Amino acid sequence: MFLIFIALIIVFIIGYSISSFFLADKAKKIEILAMVFVVGLIAMGYFVLFAGIITGNFAAAVWIFMALGGIYCLYFGFKNFERFKNFIDFKRLNKSFLIGKLKEIPWPEVIFFLLFIIFFFDIFSKTIFYQDGMYKVAVAGYGDIPFHMAQVSYFIHNNPFALEEPIYSGTPLVYAFLINLLSGAFYILSGNYILSFNLPSYILLFAGFFFIYKFVSEFIKTALARILAFLIFFLGSGAEFIKVFKDSALWEKSSVGEMANHLLHLPYSVVNFYNAIYPAQNNIWSSFMTMFLMHQRSYFFGFAAGAMILYILALAVKNGNKKYFYFMGLLIGFLPLVHMHSFIAILIIAFGFYIWNKFFAKDGFLAKNLFNAIGIGAVIGTLISYFFIFDFSLGASFLVFRLGWMSEPGIGAVLYNPRGGSPAGAWISYLWENFGLFFPLLVAAIIYFSVRKNDFWRKKDFVFGLIFSAFFLFIVINIIKFQPWDYDNGKIFGYFFLLGSVIIVYFFEQWKFKLAKIIAIILTFFLISVGLIDAFSRSSYAKPPLYEIFGRKERNAAAWIVRNTFSGELILTGGSHLNLVNSLAGRPVLMGYPGWLWSHGIKYQGREKDISDMYSGGINAKELLEKYGVNYVFIGPSERAMPNINEQFFAENYPAVFEEGEIKIYLVSS
Repeated sequence: MFLIFIALIIVFIIGYSISSFFLADKAKKIEILAMVFVVGLIAMGYFVLFAGIITGNFAAAVWIFMALGGIYCLYFGFKNFERFKNFIDFKRLNKSFLIGKLKEIPWPEVIFFLLFIIFFFDIFSKTIFYQDGMYKVAVAGYGDIPFHMAQVSYFIHNNPFALEEPIYSGTPLVYAFLINLLSGAFYILSGNYILSFNLPSYILLFAGFFFIYKFVSEFIKTALARILAFLIFFLGSGAEFIKVFKDSALWEKSSVGEMANHLLHLPYSVVNFYNAIYPAQNNIWSSFMTMFLMHQRSYFFGFAAGAMILYILALAVKNGNKKYFYFMGLLIGFLPLVHMHSFIAILIIAFGFYIWNKFFAKDGFLAKNLFNAIGIGAVIGTLISYFFIFDFSLGASFLVFRLGWMSEPGIGAVLYNPRGGSPAGAWISYLWENFGLFFPLLVAAIIYFSVRKNDFWRKKDFVFGLIFSAFFLFIVINIIKFQPWDYDNGKIFGYFFLLGSVIIVYFFEQWKFKLAKIIAIILTFFLISVGLIDAFSRSSYAKPPLYEIFGRKERNAAAWIVRNTFSGELILTGGSHLNLVNSLAGRPVLMGYPGWLWSHGIKYQGREKDISDMYSGGINAKELLEKYGVNYVFIGPSERAMPNINEQFFAENYPAVFEEGEIKIYLVSS
């Protein structure tokens, strides 16, 4: 724990040095202090990555970062000793001064945000935890957390250091892995898996919340409106509140407590319907918070960095400082390993602002500097993506043109052209089911701003840049599929939802008529009601079910693998997403869970058939084991569930080197 504390000090000072260099004295101290951990963690992640590539040893890379970072901190402290000594003017720290400062704090907002963050972390704390010798997760983490554990464990346990895809051996990583690399680095320093897994997430999510608030505050000036924008972005959801209000069982309850309990344990879903047929459209948007901030670990990093970049964009446009634009461009460039969808979204938003300022606002200074920032970000980001993420030999189906997000049939797809139905009607129904009042209010806001007088346009150019960028982002989402699973465009759509939330509440703030605030609160309630129900149903108040993913037997088997096998040795496993060889021992496997492989664009079908033939013990089983260089065969509960498993073949031909409960490991070749 002490070493992690030292590492965070190093991260803080590095982040502070970089942030203060670009922002100088233009930004407030609290803004720079919020940036330091995001910027510092990006710097740490890339340093450890490059040091690992150079040395071939991940642990050595972590210790080099600690050594050089420690030396830099000593230099920084010595150089700035006098400045730090005078940082606090103790002569001014009297009672009246402190009372004055306390009065300046916007307490209603502070209390709201603290309560919101406490509520969020109550939900998030169940994403993964260790209890009674077992790793457990809430339902949100059951599908994705084992994948991220596989990457974290891969960085921890594999030597020499490499960037191989742990769920598909022999191929490079095709996923933004920086947050998992950081968790691996923290484990090297602490030996505590859960602490290392969650620590970057907590830091980044807290920073993300702060920068969303700061970004919103650049446009919206009243406390109530800022709170409403915050709620709409994080909890804004669809029209399924109508189903809840029509639920007769709700209104038959005899007390408020019983009604609340019913809402926390609804016998039907208000957020997820897959493969629904028109006109009962598929519902895929619950809320930004519960869709992405529960288990999408790379999104934690992208969310914090993306929100910070948007805030820097607002400062850059406001202050006209070239350094801000260069800083923004560099941060965009390093986003691909942080979160690819955030990289795409921020580039599109920045390009939207460029188009607006170049062709509509006619602001040459902003257009030129935005172009420079976009150029810097695009060049660096493309190079990083080429060398560290994309593997074009896999034939991944990226950048596919199609009309309408989620328009293709399949899991999580809307059928826009149903028999006997109208495509336009299906699209409108889809938007209503998923986003409820959001789009009608957004359209009303855009119309309202568009008909204002010319002087309003001149004064609010940045607001119109925001509207144009949101519209531009929405169009791109609906004509390009960026990943084989079109559902994942929702990660880009989240940024559109942020811009739309700001525009809607800025619209609310313009209302000057009687009861305007009450109407705004009522509309916000309907916008977030489904998101609130969904969020509270995942919290401690609802006591949601928790799931064991790995118990003592799995941990014992993983410990044996780490102790008795080498990193280069290959272990044959089935395709279950609960794969201890991956998630706990960190060993690359021939083929992991097909759902992950498909969403990453990896064509796995040929290897999947060969794995089935190997487990069947057929006439070509030994030949295939030799072809792939399999050293061990793992057989557990999921492998025994395979339709053609022939365990007798392995028992007769290979020695069992590990056995505990239902788990057996056979040695094929050493």
